[in-house]
Amino acid sequence: MYHPKPCNPNDTSSLPPAQHPEFFGPSNPGHSVDGSEPSFWELPPRNVQNERLDPDLITKFAKCWNTKDSYTGDAYDILDDKVRMMLSECFHLQIRSGQLGAIFPRILIGNARLYDTHQMNPMNNFAQSCGQMKNHFDTEVNRSQYLKEGVG
Repeated sequence: MYHPKPCNPNDTSSLPPAQHPEFFGPSNPGHSVDGSEPSFWELPPRNVQNERLDPDLITKFAKCWNTKDSYTGDAYDILDDKVRMMLSECFHLQIRSGQLGAIFPRILIGNARLYDTHQMNPMNNFAQSCGQMKNHFDTEVNRSQYLKEGVG
């Protein structure tokens, strides 16, 4: 009979190196800010600790988000553009930078959503999630192909 071991969100011993919380930023993240602070809009995002997000805000975001703006991970789909659109919606909903990690998966579809579901640590903060997604999908080959086809 299968008995799952208890989940400990602080246990990172079984995670691949790219999913360790320290991989994309310092182990002591900075403080959360709202959209009135310039650091809210920085890309790549600052490493801040996750904060709890009211489920009503997640629902409001889902109603505001246009799924045609979602990130697929496909060629020519630029993550930074999608993140900027997400930040704009979050600004209007008064979602703080520490709560963006709870919103980020909601802008993913297709291969990006599958990657998030199967390869990323659900405890990642926003900076870690963005960094890992970019490292996986925004490869040098994809950038070269985009520039080559875009110029030609």
